[in-house]
Formats: sequence, structure tokens, C-alpha cells
Amino acid sequence: MQEFRYKLDRESIESLQSLIGQEINLITQFAYFNFNQRNVTCFPPLYFRKKASFVELTNEWNTSPQGHDFHLPKFRLVQKPDDIEYQSDNDSIGPCSEIKFTENDRITIEAIEILRLRCRCAVQDETEVRKLIPSDEVVIYDWGINIRLSDGSYASITTEDDHITGELIISPLAIEAYHKEDVWVQQLDIRQVLTII
Repeated sequence: MQEFRYKLDRESIESLQSLIGQEINLITQFAYFNFNQRNVTCFPPLYFRKKASFVELTNEWNTSPQGHDFHLPKFRLVQKPDDIEYQSDNDSIGPCSEIKFTENDRITIEAIEILRLRCRCAVQDETEVRKLIPSDEVVIYDWGINIRLSDGSYASITTEDDHITGELIISPLAIEAYHKEDVWVQQLDIRQVLTII
């Protein structure tokens, strides 16, 4: 059985690390969101706003050799958003929408957990019609992040792999580790935790 591993690159890790200790301020060019213990989805990019810059969140479409499609998150430190109007002289931005995880503006990001998904998909048996068998490849990739806030609450951002558009799923809850098995196998764990250095 072959394993194929895809990880966040070094620039993504460094961009995420720069968010530790910052107030959480996530913006998008799309409609206003407010959480009531429900997930929302939106198209990338999203931006974490910092004091003098932004961390942009997008994702990249990937396909494994046997056809497993997935999106790998990508984080980049940028001076200003490409698709949202920004005035550097007065630090104004808009029109845009803020995704609020908490009503308390002083809550900061305490830690970021990188979520790793391990998948062995089901594929069509070539010798028998309508029969699925386990693939002989395992795809392991960074699927998203949990954000631990200074008040003890969590948020999470993961990628939607069922659609080529690569929507981002944003939740006011942490994604917990799991193991699911049928003809296919799927396992989620925390690969790395970023905290204040």
C-alpha cells in the first residue's frame, strides 16, 4: 500500500504562528455571518486581520494518483487583501464582512491546532460490477485548523473536499479526533499545535 503525504508548507506554518496572541478578526468579502452553534461556509479567500498586515487563507486543489480529490489549505502573510478595498492611510477596509466567533473583542488566539486527515478511499472493483473495495493508497493531508481562544472557547476552519470550488467550513466548535471505518477508512488527528514561542 502506498502513502501520499501533503502538508502545509513552511510559509503557511509561519503565517499561522504570527497569529498567536493576536485578537481574532476574520473578514471576507461576502455576507455578514454570526454564529449560533452552527457551521457556515464561504468561498476563499478569508483574511485574518492583524495590526499592520493580514494572513490570507486560500486552498489548493489536489488529486492523488488514484483520483482522491482534496483541498490543501494555504496561509500567506500579505500587506493588504487582493479582493477587498483597503486604505492604508487610515487603515480602513471594505466593503467586507466580519466573521465573529465571540462578542468580546479582547479575546486573543492562544493556540492553533493543525488537523491531519488520513484517508483510504473506496474504489470500484474492476472484476465485479457495483462492488466497492478499499483503495491501495492512503492519502494523508492537512485538512484544516482548530483555533483555541484565550477565553477557553474554540473555532475551526476546514476545507470542503466534495466540491471543486473548495469552500471553507467555519465552525464555532473544535473538530475532535475520530476514526471511521467501512469499505473506506478515515482518521482525523492533531498533527501539530502552534503556541506562543
